[in-house]
Amino acid sequence: MAGGILYLIGVGFYSVIPQLFSPETADLPADLTCSEGVDELRDELMTHASTRITTGGEADPADLRSWLRGWDGRYHALEPRCSAGDLDRWTLLGRLRYRIQGTLERFDREDGELVRALHTRST
Repeated sequence: MAGGILYLIGVGFYSVIPQLFSPETADLPADLTCSEGVDELRDELMTHASTRITTGGEADPADLRSWLRGWDGRYHALEPRCSAGDLDRWTLLGRLRYRIQGTLERFDREDGELVRALHTRST
């Protein structure tokens, strides 16, 4: 019993610690600056959120998390390109991303069904 618990703790640390301290990154164009990357990621995040709300969200929250994994890879790859001035904008974008995720998950759960129902009745 104790061996099983120790095994689970070990596996947990082995899988969680690398994600916290060295998250996966994506390949970015070599000439992309931090400022340009922040602007692109912000626009993509807001466009995706807008589309999701307009269409009534998704019943499966895994869809949102899957899309955000790809976004997160590009976000984390951008950090080394940011200097002191741009790093503030990069950090704010990360905060916005988590707030948008919470808002969209809440929308999907509570209000998305209403939007989908209105959309199907109008067609």
